[in-house]
Amino acid sequence: RNHAHLIFGADRSLSSDTIWSNADRGVETRTESELDVGTQVIKGSHFVIQQNGDTVTFVTPNPATLITDERQSSADATEAVFDSHSNQLVGLKQNGHFQFTQGDRRGHSERARVEDNGLTSTLEGGAVVSDPKMHIEADSVRINQSDPKAPTYLAIQHVNTLTADSDGVQVLVKADRADGNSDKVLYTGNVSLWRDNAFIQSNTMEASQAEKVLHARGNVRSDFELVHATSDSMDLDNDAQIAHYVGNVHARKQEMLIDSADMVVKAVK
Repeated sequence: RNHAHLIFGADRSLSSDTIWSNADRGVETRTESELDVGTQVIKGSHFVIQQNGDTVTFVTPNPATLITDERQSSADATEAVFDSHSNQLVGLKQNGHFQFTQGDRRGHSERARVEDNGLTSTLEGGAVVSDPKMHIEADSVRINQSDPKAPTYLAIQHVNTLTADSDGVQVLVKADRADGNSDKVLYTGNVSLWRDNAFIQSNTMEASQAEKVLHARGNVRSDFELVHATSDSMDLDNDAQIAHYVGNVHARKQEMLIDSADMVVKAVK
């Protein structure tokens, strides 16, 4: 049970069994501890806290959990920097078995860092981020919350995204990079998409859930409505189930072969 309590600065306090000053004029704990910084709480053990002018630094080599009004994250080791005047989180690094929850969004990775006064988070090493509209896996995923209602994602290397279209059909996309939000994403580098019986491959691909369209560009190869085709570009209207191919179109359906500069394929309902 905590019985030592230290108050330092406005809305900052530290609780633990034992609290002492170190040689750097900071404070340390060893056993179960809790640091309150404004609206943020860190729970764990072996805390080292130092105030240097405009900032307060926090370090623990042990597992700890950071709790705010909207977000909770944990990792094997944590480093944090707070503004000593506003208590706002300036920067955060959490290494080893990192995981977080924030509303209906959650994720995990080997390590993570928070920057830009908490507006951007970068998960690295087997990063996985999910919300009700999209599931992302990549080597690195950066989340920008400048607009809290429409956060954007930048996923890099070995990217897999899984979404559901307006009909509830799951769509899997693999690429080198994905940049966008849960409504519109630009994929680049070795892009491959699977939806039901359809397959599309291209250099770049932009998919819009809101507009229900897809634009594939560069070395397009697709299987759609039993038509295997290659072209320079392809536009797919999901609502109308129409695929429009442009540039060096080569298509095959059973024994029929087509070479054209422009071709439209419409799904038979």
